[in-house]
Amino acid sequence: HQPGMTSASSPPDEVELRQVSELRPFHSPGSAIHAGHDGRHVICQRNTSDGSSLFVVDTTDCGIHRELVGQTEKVTAVAVSPADSAVYTANKELLLRRWDWQTGETGSTWRSFHRSPITLLAVSEDGRRLASGSSDGAVRLWDRGNGDTRPCRGHSGLLSLLRLAAGQLFSADGHDYRVRVWSATSAELSGALEGHQSAVTGLCLMDEGWAVTSGRDQVLIVWQLSNYSRLATVPTDESLECCIRAPAGLAESLGLGAVAGGLVLTGGQSGRLKFWDLSSSRRRCLLELSRGDGGQSGGGGGGGESAEYSPGSVQCALTLGDGLLVARQAGSVELYSGSGRLEAEWCGALGEVTCVLAGPPIGDASATRLLLATDSGPFLRVFLWRPGDSADWRCRSLQLHGELDSLICCSLLPGNRLLTAAKGGRVRLHRLEVAGQSLAGVRAVHIGDLEPGHEGHVTALAATADGNMAASACETPVIKAFRVTDSGPTVVAMVTRPHEKAVNCLAVSPNDTLLAAGSRDKSVSLWSLPKLRPIGRLSGHKRGVWSVKFSRHQQLLASVSADCCARVWDLRDLSCHRCLQGDHPLYDLDWLGSQHLVTVDQSGLVRVWSVRDRAPVATREGHNGRAWCIASLGDAAPAADATDEGTSGSGGHWLTGGEDGRLLLWRDATAEAVAERAEARADALAREQRLQNLLGSGRLAEALALALSLAQPSRARGIVADLVAASGCGRLDPELVRGLDEPLQQRLLEFSAGWNSNSRTCHEAQCALHALLLVRTPQQLLAWPSVRRHLPALLAFTERHERRAQQLAACRHLIRLLAADPAA
Repeated sequence: HQPGMTSASSPPDEVELRQVSELRPFHSPGSAIHAGHDGRHVICQRNTSDGSSLFVVDTTDCGIHRELVGQTEKVTAVAVSPADSAVYTANKELLLRRWDWQTGETGSTWRSFHRSPITLLAVSEDGRRLASGSSDGAVRLWDRGNGDTRPCRGHSGLLSLLRLAAGQLFSADGHDYRVRVWSATSAELSGALEGHQSAVTGLCLMDEGWAVTSGRDQVLIVWQLSNYSRLATVPTDESLECCIRAPAGLAESLGLGAVAGGLVLTGGQSGRLKFWDLSSSRRRCLLELSRGDGGQSGGGGGGGESAEYSPGSVQCALTLGDGLLVARQAGSVELYSGSGRLEAEWCGALGEVTCVLAGPPIGDASATRLLLATDSGPFLRVFLWRPGDSADWRCRSLQLHGELDSLICCSLLPGNRLLTAAKGGRVRLHRLEVAGQSLAGVRAVHIGDLEPGHEGHVTALAATADGNMAASACETPVIKAFRVTDSGPTVVAMVTRPHEKAVNCLAVSPNDTLLAAGSRDKSVSLWSLPKLRPIGRLSGHKRGVWSVKFSRHQQLLASVSADCCARVWDLRDLSCHRCLQGDHPLYDLDWLGSQHLVTVDQSGLVRVWSVRDRAPVATREGHNGRAWCIASLGDAAPAADATDEGTSGSGGHWLTGGEDGRLLLWRDATAEAVAERAEARADALAREQRLQNLLGSGRLAEALALALSLAQPSRARGIVADLVAASGCGRLDPELVRGLDEPLQQRLLEFSAGWNSNSRTCHEAQCALHALLLVRTPQQLLAWPSVRRHLPALLAFTERHERRAQQLAACRHLIRLLAADPAA
């Protein structure tokens, strides 16, 4: 299944690799998501060690609409106006800033007068007032109309709640858990809501003057705001992170009907969305909406039942039009329609991507495939990919049966079977079931576990091409070979202490008879399948081996190591056939035909190596940090001559993952690049011939434009010299320069900067500059990006030429005086 990256019609070592799509994290777990006033866009915050970014995401296609804040400043709090497109941010320098998320423009920036980092911001419904709260409990109210600010004093701890609504400011800290109510105009304390025993995380204003607060003390408290009295305390049996008013249309679609005062929707530790009727004396949970295909269940007196499946606790929920947007602690973001059905899910954030796989085709369209990735968590991320299109980064997060620890490695078997291994030593077999051609129909069914399991963490998995046999390795180290059946995996052979240190990787030969194991003891061992009899050991690496792969011809085995080397081994005599020396530790590789390797390394580079020449033939910058894994999607076109080991297929795709939480999709564009270069050469030859014809016919103005477009400075200078000589006045005609397009005028300026550095060609440069200054204003010239780069050199050499001209003029004057008066 190994695809190639070179075309049969191109030279063997001509490779072009292009990035065609990217899954870019736009949300950090723990930071809130804010809805735009149009009900379509959301504003998400992404924090890194270098700073923060704000992304405007379009929920219709899950694409990033705009990036507001780059990674140059650390954003500590964000608030979005519900009335317009204003976004307010607070940074680590204690400054407040206003943005326009629709245009991306920056508005005003002002001092906050806080002494500690601002942790919460809130905007009123009309967008006129802003509230800010810092980590020392200080709260300030801002009037955006006149710039007035008022302090709200009374808190003494880190704030957990800040909300502007109904002409009042509600704030709560983590010290006394009281919700203080302030006047939004005068900043005077109106009252307090006392009753929670832990941090207050949400507040919801309902009809008829009552409100609901949620907290991590596993209760909902109903309040009467007219006298700030507590009406009821409702246990929830889970720690809550959000509390909002349920959309009326959603409640009606779910069959909950109209409830006096409205319904309350909560989300928290269990991962379920619960609808509460808190207006009646019974005060109960009416329905629990489980994450999935609109799965729901009704509740009786104590609350409803729901599915066991839940991909992480609910971090925040907000209304978006008639639907809901839910962000979970695992990094996934879900969009529910007004009927309660899960419309879309996408990954707002991934952890370190440690394993990527090309999944099975789905539906009748065999070209549409699933992409699988693990990100140091217990979830399997599933994406949809169609050849010819950029990847659709909508995803589905599957929590596999019994997997509570981080998934370490996976292996896909024929028949849509999946082997997974996580911390704890368990190897599990699942079946991926796909209904329809969408991610909503993807689920994993557990088949069985490998018994007995490993005693240490499983570090590697590999399976035969037919999927009937597989092998696993752990850090103990132990290697097990097991048979895979419909009832589950069964151990058939085991080797203890195959290496002095843990085994990092496994690979099975294309004919399913050999198993290669790479270890931290710097060696690679070979074993027969299925009995695991030793065949030999390959030594030569100076550090641990991270990945091994057989070529499709089976005569070669490749390995990469932390010693920055990729080695190709000849299996006939177990000798090192080639050593490819890099400059960074290598972590994974794939064969591209039999004469090329593609590797990923510690610096995030993706490189294609020529085995024959022992050198890289293509290098692409990919990930920010370590790139851990690479997988072929197996969609390359077959080579014209499959028996030629110097040729391979073309047009394939590859998926890479790294510690930056990004998935990058790459495409073999060798055939396109060859065609583009051939077309460019043919076009250059035609234009060169046309230039010769123009010069021969004396059409110098057209020849100058063509020479500038061909980027031929020497030819252009000669044409300028001819034009100056033909003018009769020693200057270049400004109207001729005015007739050039602006990009050609910019190129003429760049060429002039080079001509001006030589006294032999400075005259043509000065003529060109003189003409440019006549047709362009200084302001227009300074707007060109190349001017500021060339201006210092232009000034320096022009002053030098002027001094030389003045000296020459003085000498000519002296000679004339001597010639006029010989006696002198």
